[in-house]
Amino acid sequence: MKTKSIVFTLAAITALGIGCGATGDTAMFRGDSRRTGVYDSTGPRVFGGQAWSFQSGSEVSCTPAVSGGSVFFGNWEGGFHCLDAVSGDPIWSFDAGVKISSSPAVSGRLVCFGSWDGTLFALDASSGEKMWEFHTDQEVVASPLIIDGVVYSAGFDGYLRALNAETGREYWRFNANGQIFSSPAISGGILYFGALNGRFYAVNTATSQEVWSIDAGSEVYSTPVVRDGAVFFASYDGVVYALNAADGTAKWTHEIADDVVVGSGAVVNRTVLLGTRRGDFLALDAEDGRLKWSFSSGQEVISSPAVSGETVYFSSLEGFLFAVDVSTGELLWEYETSSPLSSSPVVHRGMVFFGGLDGSLFALM
Repeated sequence: MKTKSIVFTLAAITALGIGCGATGDTAMFRGDSRRTGVYDSTGPRVFGGQAWSFQSGSEVSCTPAVSGGSVFFGNWEGGFHCLDAVSGDPIWSFDAGVKISSSPAVSGRLVCFGSWDGTLFALDASSGEKMWEFHTDQEVVASPLIIDGVVYSAGFDGYLRALNAETGREYWRFNANGQIFSSPAISGGILYFGALNGRFYAVNTATSQEVWSIDAGSEVYSTPVVRDGAVFFASYDGVVYALNAADGTAKWTHEIADDVVVGSGAVVNRTVLLGTRRGDFLALDAEDGRLKWSFSSGQEVISSPAVSGETVYFSSLEGFLFAVDVSTGELLWEYETSSPLSSSPVVHRGMVFFGGLDGSLFALM
């Protein structure tokens, strides 16, 4: 069921420039294949209200993907939905029959996501028709990465896999010897990801061999960011790492005392942005790790931020969506929902999209 708070005029829809139904561009968790959390689209710096909400019928913890004028997301009852990004009207739905918390990736006509019975699904993005599925032994909660005709997917069975995007045929697999929650990032033919055994890996896509790995000392839930020759990620015990992408040597570490980090960071303007379970949202200097500023939301943050221009958006388990200035940490606006939020926001053509644990998919402008 869809609820509209604002009625769009034809002029407003035209100004947003969002089409309906067709797909053709690429969208994935954290915005791009390097998982930077930075979006080219302009987001609302001044709050313009709720555009619409859609009730999916079950918890939405994944981060939606927006591509070709459509919004794609799954829920805990196994419903996978495609909505019109402007109106929130349903286009199609697919019943996976099992819990979905994996954030989808879209490339051309392919939309791909994992599920809690270990299945990786590939659907036609225009129709919702199943193209193929690939079965693993344990949950797939990480978000797949699609690039150059290959789907890279990691799961709780401890394997990172490379699959043919058209057929689902496996090219190779890499054993991390630990459950994988972190979604892989790629740069220069190298995949980067963490595992719950505390190790962080770099794997060559051409050879499927380990390039290097380090012991982070604690579980790595966060998805890494690759930017400017460095890899940034956080371990569960609150240590933020900046490593040399080529060899894994440490550039710096920043310890967040008495706190834990589950979500991923965003890196923009030589600044690392991330939230903590204690409710602090931090900006660290990407060159040396020093604290630039902090914003205290007073609420648990397990989601990952989205950056658009000079604005960073993040959500809280207490049901708030915050918009903060990237340079100063000043609160620009906040929006309260009636639902806990673990879904990360996505910015697309003047709107911010995110899911709620009450089953809602929200669109703000």
